[in-house]
Amino acid sequence: MLGDSLALLAGIEPPDRVIIDYPHAPMPTYRAALSRVTPSGTLHYYEILEDAARSDREESLLEAARSVDRGATVVSWREVHGWSPTKKLFAFDVKVV
Repeated sequence: MLGDSLALLAGIEPPDRVIIDYPHAPMPTYRAALSRVTPSGTLHYYEILEDAARSDREESLLEAARSVDRGATVVSWREVHGWSPTKKLFAFDVKVV
């Protein structure tokens, strides 16, 4: 499906997987997806970050899940590619329970 992710999430059956690949401002969609994804669903989260910010973002993804009474685990993360001299595109795979 293509379209405004926040509107789509509100109007469909809860998905078991959401790909959040807008790396400039993904957190609003991530927060919306947390409350809609099925138990044991996966959120694929992409963001452009400084290397040093990666572990902080991992923790903020888990904290966002706790804030809506969901459990979550970052099952994997990877550097997708460089973005600029100081930033990289990272992917996080988050399992939500």
